[in-house]
Amino acid sequence: MGRSFKWHAGIAAGCSVVLLALALLTFLPIPLVLPESKWFVAGIAAVLFLLFGAAMFRGLLAGGLDKSETRRLFRQLPNKVQWALGALLAVGFGLGVLTFIASPGRGSPEVVDGRYYVLVSTFSERARVEVSPSEYEKLRVESQRDVLAVPGTLFAGAALFTLIAGEARRERVATAALSGSVRPGGSTGPEMDWSYKGP
Repeated sequence: MGRSFKWHAGIAAGCSVVLLALALLTFLPIPLVLPESKWFVAGIAAVLFLLFGAAMFRGLLAGGLDKSETRRLFRQLPNKVQWALGALLAVGFGLGVLTFIASPGRGSPEVVDGRYYVLVSTFSERARVEVSPSEYEKLRVESQRDVLAVPGTLFAGAALFTLIAGEARRERVATAALSGSVRPGGSTGPEMDWSYKGP
């Protein structure tokens, strides 16, 4: 596999580890202090766009890979890599499910004129509902968890797609090299020119 694929997947996996670890820290009784600025979220989104977009592009260059081909290429990765990426994806999905169960249909909380509100969405309407300070703090932590867990899971997916694309490219290069070195009849090496060149 090419070095660029390994670096790409390593950076994406590293971002996933950092974000998912911060998301897990939100379960501690000590409040996790994160930048409230939208630039923090925008920065995560920008890096995610670059890495995930590049992973998708590399997947397209690898050709049409169906599910069985993708599973086969994934099983060719080292066992440690398979377990590490599987663990990251499992943690990310688990955090998402826990957050959805804890507060379904609730958006990010906000403070307006010293009062605490949260946007509640149903199938028929959306309304801003006032909540208590303790409920606001609980929802704020869950909102932080979402902001960290969702991109953390997508970074893990980007690492996975990149490594699968790298395996596909490695196989394609190896096949091309083999077909170029073995000519019809089973002979190998450079082909000799037997044509008459004249005196």
